[in-house]
Amino acid sequence: MRLVPLFLLILIFPVLGAETVTKDNFAEPNIKVNDRTYIPNETTIFFKANDYVTVRYLIEPKTEDDAKKIDDRDYYLYTDLEDVEVKCRIVFKNGASLLKEGLTVEVEDADNLDGIDYIEVNLSGYVPKEDIRFEELYALKIRVQDGGYILPSVIIYIKNDEKFLEDLKNAKERYDELSHFLANYTGKVEVSNLEKYLDLASRNLTIAEENFNEKDYINADKRLRYAEELLNNASKESEGIEVRYKFSQVDERIRELKRSVDEIKVYIGEIERKDLLNTSVLIDYKVRYEDLEDRLVGLINEKDRINNYISIGRYEDAKRDLESIINKLGDVESEANVILNELKPIIMVTPTTSTPTPTTQTDLSSFVYAGIVGGCVAVVFIAVMIFRRYMRRRRWDELR
Repeated sequence: MRLVPLFLLILIFPVLGAETVTKDNFAEPNIKVNDRTYIPNETTIFFKANDYVTVRYLIEPKTEDDAKKIDDRDYYLYTDLEDVEVKCRIVFKNGASLLKEGLTVEVEDADNLDGIDYIEVNLSGYVPKEDIRFEELYALKIRVQDGGYILPSVIIYIKNDEKFLEDLKNAKERYDELSHFLANYTGKVEVSNLEKYLDLASRNLTIAEENFNEKDYINADKRLRYAEELLNNASKESEGIEVRYKFSQVDERIRELKRSVDEIKVYIGEIERKDLLNTSVLIDYKVRYEDLEDRLVGLINEKDRINNYISIGRYEDAKRDLESIINKLGDVESEANVILNELKPIIMVTPTTSTPTPTTQTDLSSFVYAGIVGGCVAVVFIAVMIFRRYMRRRRWDELR
């Protein structure tokens, strides 16, 4: 609701000592809107955009004593209408009168004129041209100096039947789309909140249409607004459902990847125990395993961050990071499968051992050569493993 004062008179010499007044100092106002009697809080009048509106508002004192209390003050007029014209007539008890224009009515001290008989406000203007479905407007609102908003306001309603029906149609289409979404995810992930929103939205859409057909426009708009709010909640919930479903898939893939990485570790240990590979090849597999494990830890950390986004409703952030982790996950899964496919045949092969006939010179040379090579390889392996463990420790420290 917008209520903008179209004019506010700032007095250089303000009225001093005006007596405070209340609604009890005024009689019930006599009001007409477009020549129809208007009773505050009872009468409902509807207009369309750009309709011409007239308001006649008669302000009267309640008693003879009040006739000399409601004078000597300003009456400020407010309206939501456009292109407004205001003419006021102040009639005194002795028969004298004054004509004034504008949205601030200055009423002088009328004690010498036996007090105020009545103040007649005649206001006219146009309903705003904005594309509004339904809205409550102030045709006239009055603030009394040293009293406030104690006089009843004149409230009218702007309605656009075509816009209402268009918005109702759009809401029904949104409901159908979200219902189709619900059907696709039922049984895959928790959807009870979405079901609740859609059930309430459906009922309110039905009531809104019934109210409109019965020309109960106020309640029709209330029901449609509530249905639109419920559909907005349902749309937000559908984002969460989609994200949570993708997250559950990623979570399962990471669990499966961890099982594969653990399996690789077991295979490498078994191969080392049975001495099925030479040292350099075994070291290469250990390095690849260490890299794979590091990447798995990174994915788990990313997954935990995404889960936190979901828990606080940051679905856009979660959706963005899910796309990123899915791309990375595919690469790590491929590498794990490659290593597993290489190790499985090795672990299944039972090596055959022969007993060669030793010769002193050859055996001694071979032994020395093998010792040198093995020593070099062992030194390299130890250096690599120390470096890897140092880097992993740094990474864990950073993560913590």
